[in-house]
Amino acid sequence: MATSSSGIFTGSSQFSADFQNVISRATAIASLPITQLNTDKTNLSSQATALTGLDGKFKALQSAIQGIADSLTGSAFQATVSDPTKAGVSVSTGAAEGDYTIDVVNAGVYATSMTASNWVGGTDSTRTYQLSLGGVKYSLSPANNSAASLVSAINSSYGDKVRATLVNVGSSASPDYRISLQAVKLGDLKPGLLIGSVSAGNLQTQQTTGSNTLATSQTGQSWDSNPALNYQLSIGGTAYDIVTSDTTAQGVADAINSQFGNKVKAAVVDVGNGTSDYRINLTAAGPGNTQPDILAADGISGPASLQTQLTAGSDTRSISQTASPWVAPAGPALGFQLSLGGVNYSLTVADNSLDGVVSALNSQYGSKITASKIDVGTGGSHDYRISLTTAAPGDLQPNIVLCASDVQTQQATGAMADYIVNNSGRHATSDTRSVTIATGITVTLLARDNGAPVDIVVTRPTSAVSSALSGFVTAYNDAVDEIDQQHGTSVGALTGQSALGALSRVLSGMATYSQNASGISGLADLGIDLDKTGHLTFNQFTLIGTDLSNSAGVDAFLGSTSSGFLKLATDSLNSVEDSVTGILPTWSAGVQDQITNITQTIADQQARVDQMTQRMTDQISAADALIATMEQQYNYLSGMFQAMQTADAQYK
Repeated sequence: MATSSSGIFTGSSQFSADFQNVISRATAIASLPITQLNTDKTNLSSQATALTGLDGKFKALQSAIQGIADSLTGSAFQATVSDPTKAGVSVSTGAAEGDYTIDVVNAGVYATSMTASNWVGGTDSTRTYQLSLGGVKYSLSPANNSAASLVSAINSSYGDKVRATLVNVGSSASPDYRISLQAVKLGDLKPGLLIGSVSAGNLQTQQTTGSNTLATSQTGQSWDSNPALNYQLSIGGTAYDIVTSDTTAQGVADAINSQFGNKVKAAVVDVGNGTSDYRINLTAAGPGNTQPDILAADGISGPASLQTQLTAGSDTRSISQTASPWVAPAGPALGFQLSLGGVNYSLTVADNSLDGVVSALNSQYGSKITASKIDVGTGGSHDYRISLTTAAPGDLQPNIVLCASDVQTQQATGAMADYIVNNSGRHATSDTRSVTIATGITVTLLARDNGAPVDIVVTRPTSAVSSALSGFVTAYNDAVDEIDQQHGTSVGALTGQSALGALSRVLSGMATYSQNASGISGLADLGIDLDKTGHLTFNQFTLIGTDLSNSAGVDAFLGSTSSGFLKLATDSLNSVEDSVTGILPTWSAGVQDQITNITQTIADQQARVDQMTQRMTDQISAADALIATMEQQYNYLSGMFQAMQTADAQYK
């Protein structure tokens, strides 16, 4: 920065010019170190600019080395397919040259479905929606009941699982809008759209609790095996003759079971305590208050009842009724089930109307239940409900269950992709048509090959390596030229810096790299030669010849970041460009630190010079003012004396 002074001197004495010269000279002398510092800063700035140029060239060389590495990886490879209609292929990093085969047994099928009928939206706020995929249900929250809103909700929430589309299977004059679903992955996922109701659950209130108790009885006293007695079985008020020659309790029980087992079951029980007390226990075969009994007659008096009734049988049908007036929701048919005795039976209805549900119940489950439409309204106001009466007795608690209904009809049954790689005989499956058959080689399955495997040939084109090596030679020569500007006949800002030698050695190490393991001794075998000026030249035809005769050798010589020429070049350039330890970043950082320190030193020095100049200016200004005052007094007195002399001369 230029030197300056903050003091401003404006003297009024005859010595003011001399005073100003004193201040200026003192300031100039004090500013001499600042001038030198500014010169040093300019030199350092030139070094920083030169380092930026070097950094750009070596980074370009680093990119060129990466370009060579890329030319040897899958991203630069070419792949040909024997039948592009059956399979496609893409190659990426890690791919290797070679011949591959894939037998497309099945390219897979995406499961699809479509709404069974024209979509009816409506303003019903009681609907609930779920997406069903692969047996898993996902909740949906559409803005409204329109098909477009459902499609939007499905795609925004579950677009990674299924793709929903609104289609018109009708005409523009008579539209028929439906929702089409297609699974994103292959497989038999059966995409569905479930519509339910907020009030889903049991719709009926139980009114009559059914029962089916079996009547039982037991002989009132110990059995008397009197052979003179005749026995009858009484069941439901009807008497039946028991034919038996064995009148013991067991004999009579056996006769009852063999002759009337379809009506009653007889068993001998011993109710004695220490001594035998045999009696016959009767249990009715069916429900109802049948009062099973054994009658005994001696031929003289009428038959007498031998049994004491233990359990009164019952035979009552269960009855239920819809808990509230039936309101048929608009739109697609909901899901209904018949619940009977704890077992749920699916019910297929044409619509959500009461008549439709009653008709479906009677036609599909008339052997189990009778459904009726009843009107429990009063005063001319209708209140239609469904009454259910079981066909069989017992506490069966008949109910209508409202549940979610799938409104989709499956169109395409999904299937996983099935393929065999490299004639291994091992089947592999995938839920996507994009499959990896080897590192860096991805195949897209397009169609079944019908037993004719698809051949895939992956090759590395020489042109990619040639282009990369040409770029390397250009970047190398640019780096050489940039270094040459700093030494030799050209005196650059970095002349004499030892780090220039280190950079030159990095370049020399790459240009003279050699190895014998691959049949290629050095870069010259790839068409790259080092001339007398330190620059490289490239002959692509030499590379083409070498690559044709020894492609594997070219790959081995160039290697990768862990072997061969690329490892040497990568490691060497990392030593130059590493952000922490690299030659150029640390060199540049050192120069920038010096510039920062010098800038601060200049600012500090200038502040001290400014302070000194201000002090001198203040002091000399005070002295100059005093001298100016004395000069005024002198001039005043001198004028008085002059006037007195003039007056005195007039009177002589």
